[in-house]
Amino acid sequence: MKLSFVKTIQGHQLEFVRLLYPLRYDVYLRQADANPLKMTLLKDENGDWTPDQVEELPGWVNEISLSIITSIEENEVDAVPE
Repeated sequence: MKLSFVKTIQGHQLEFVRLLYPLRYDVYLRQADANPLKMTLLKDENGDWTPDQVEELPGWVNEISLSIITSIEENEVDAVPE
């Protein structure tokens, strides 16, 4: 498990930062010639990763949301259960 990592999904560079209390990931969506977008995913009581605040994000973010969640779950494989 890494506390932060960068992954390219469908040509978009994303930086994942794992934070605790509550367990969550801040995902920074890099864009050319613009500030990065930020989305936060929290682990809910069912163990699912859900967005904390759904702000106005481009449509391509919805298209890759399953890949974003899969990347988080792959990183969590080696995590110590809470």
